[in-house]
Amino acid sequence: MDACLLCKYQDVKAGKKYNLDSLYRHHNGYAIFCCHRVAFLESGRLADEYGFLASDYRIGAAFGLLDDKSGNAFLGKSPIPIPVCVASQIDLWLANLRIFDARLEKLGITPDTPVRKRIQEVLQGANVPLFFRIVDGYPVNIGSADVSDALPKELKLKLDDGRHFMQNALRRKGVQSPLVDGAVRHHTAGTALSSGMSNATQIEWLAIAADAIDQVAIELGFFPIVGLGK
Repeated sequence: MDACLLCKYQDVKAGKKYNLDSLYRHHNGYAIFCCHRVAFLESGRLADEYGFLASDYRIGAAFGLLDDKSGNAFLGKSPIPIPVCVASQIDLWLANLRIFDARLEKLGITPDTPVRKRIQEVLQGANVPLFFRIVDGYPVNIGSADVSDALPKELKLKLDDGRHFMQNALRRKGVQSPLVDGAVRHHTAGTALSSGMSNATQIEWLAIAADAIDQVAIELGFFPIVGLGK
């Protein structure tokens, strides 16, 4: 699935000669790719809108926060690891938004338009979804169905493929089951990070999970993909 989305993005990648339509096509292809890549590596659930918020993913942070299930342990959100593979892709996504915004400026698109407002909200770490598409000139949050729509119809895969794959992959890397449950947000006894029964500190188990996810990403060939160039 990742490879298919990457190929679709490469097909619409905007070059140095661009117009508004080509920029929007590029943005939407890259947004879908980046969102699925992060959802796959972070064991995301099926969702009408993915819960990755700009405010919860800070570059250099030890962990992020995700609300993709009711009743989570940490103020309604779950701490999740931010492995290098995820941090690098998000960093490139933000760099892409900066260049995208600069190109919109050159095309005469004013800062008060919905798209440029959303770009600034994401870059400023506001409480808005990190990834978004553009439909009819407006930002639209991305969900599982959007990923499905971007794939060939004959490709029959689970849209929460990463959630199922990563659990087994982490165990094969020697990550203990309670830590795997914490990483994929099962919230069983002892894995909720705010629980006094937890056998590992937040930073310790997040670091273990992040390192294992990075190893899996390397084995899969999931290297960071660049968006718009200067």
